[in-house]
Formats: sequence, C-alpha cells, structure tokens
Amino acid sequence: MERFIIFPVHKIVMNIRDIYQNRDAVLAKAFEDLQAETQKLTPVLDSPEVLQDDFVLEWLALNYVFATDFGADGRPIIGRIGGIIPLHPSCTQDKKRVLAVAAASMNKVAYGHQEIKAFEKKKDKKILSELENRLEREVEFREDATIVNGLSNIAHYDFSTGVVAVQNPLELLETSLYLLLRADGVTVLSDKCLEGEQYVFNVPVNDVLFRELSKVNAEERGECEKKIAILKENKSIIVPDNFIAGFHITYKEKCVIVRPVIGRREMDAGMGSIEGQGLQPEESDIAYIGASMTDGVALMEKLLD
Repeated sequence: MERFIIFPVHKIVMNIRDIYQNRDAVLAKAFEDLQAETQKLTPVLDSPEVLQDDFVLEWLALNYVFATDFGADGRPIIGRIGGIIPLHPSCTQDKKRVLAVAAASMNKVAYGHQEIKAFEKKKDKKILSELENRLEREVEFREDATIVNGLSNIAHYDFSTGVVAVQNPLELLETSLYLLLRADGVTVLSDKCLEGEQYVFNVPVNDVLFRELSKVNAEERGECEKKIAILKENKSIIVPDNFIAGFHITYKEKCVIVRPVIGRREMDAGMGSIEGQGLQPEESDIAYIGASMTDGVALMEKLLD
C-alpha cells in the first residue's frame, strides 16, 4: 500500500504569525521531505491564500456531518476525504472554483465507519483486515481519534483532508508519488483539474463539539438533521481560534511553493506579521462546495443557513 510522507513535528505552530515569523525554520524543517532525494527543488513559503469565513465554517460542518462518526464509547472516527476542484460551470468569467468531494472517497469513509464500529463490537481482526484491503490504506488508531483513509484515488484528486495529531498544522503537509513524478516532468494520467498542485485541508479534533455530536445515534432516522441542529447551536466553536485551514502546494519551475490557507478572520488577526514579510494575502478562487460523481459535479446546499 502507498504511504504518504508525513512530516515530523519540530515545533508547535499555533497560528499564521508563527509560520511567517519562523519562516527559516519552517523552510528548513517542514519542507525537507517535500521532494525525492534526487530532486533539487527550491522550497518557497508564499503569501497566504484566503477563504471566506462562511466557506470555512460550511466546509468543517460538512466533514463533521458526513465524514465523522463515533464508536460506542464516543471515540470519534474521522474520515479523510478528497476530490477535485473544477471551475464552477456558471462562473467561468470570474473563475470561481468548486471544492467537489468525490463520491468514491465519501463512500469508502462511510463503509469504514460501519466496519470500525463492527470491529470494536466483535473484536474480530478479520473485519479490520478486510476493511484495510478495501481502503488500500491502514486504519490509524490514535489517542484522540480513529482515522479512516478514503484517499486510495489520491492521484486523481486535487485536494485531501488531514487530521493533525497535535496543534501543529505543518503536519498537514504531505505529498504523493503523483506530485513527485510531475515535478520531474513525467506525464501522469489523471482526472485532476489542477496539474502539479494539491490542497490539503485541516479537519481538527473538536472535543467540545464531538461530545455533543456523539450523543446522536447513527442508527436513528434523521441522524444528519440532528447533527446539523447541534452544529447550528454551536456555530461559534466550529472553527477554532488561530485556525490554519490547510495548505496549497504547487510544483513549478524547479520550486515547491507552499501557501497557508486561512479564513479572513485569521488573515485580519495576522496581517501585520504577513505584511512584515513583504507578502500580500491573495483571495482564494475556491468559493463553492460540491460533490463529484460519475455524471459530473453538483453543488451542495449550505448546511448551516
């Protein structure tokens, strides 16, 4: 099974100011494994990419409603999902893009939720083995959560989600064989919309919120509606303070360029330190959330309106 490169923790990075104020350390430590040993790519920490706050809120809500479940003891089971980022078909002039979750990825996560709960109940290792064979990824049992990886088709995805083990968003930085080959100029067949680029988004373990969501019985009718009602009641704590929403990684002209992805709230709070580096934040062209299916991309309705 393919293994992603996960960076070791060198420093607890809490917010956007820390990333830019410790720029040299970030470049030296966090980017050292973003390329193969034979490559000589220059690491670049570029200006942050800014998402609208409502978008960040809705994106986390989607992950907590559809990609997160809970075991019998309330332990969260969080799915890593992925998909493509095509241009919105009716917004070609302003070039707004859709974060479109792949149905195949979500289906694998849903299956993983079911089988993990069966494994916890029956203690039958065969259930876990069969699940990992189907996912083509190992299930990660951590102290804070169980992680189900639905990213076996990562070569065809423009984005993925990650769940950091500690409050260090640099743990999100990861690459795949597809991007390494592209950086060497190898032509790789893929359904990606963004050639040589990859986003990885942060889905944080939210203990307070999860205590409430875990009270919803997954076997009951109206499970999603009950989760959404809880999220609406707790909007103020869905997005953590100092939240790094993710990273945008680009391989271009012998460089590997990394942009932190943040909400407007975090941009306003860290603006001074960013400008002090001679950088100007750039608005993201990602503005919609959707689903990618075999017959095309469909926009999703907002969950928290």
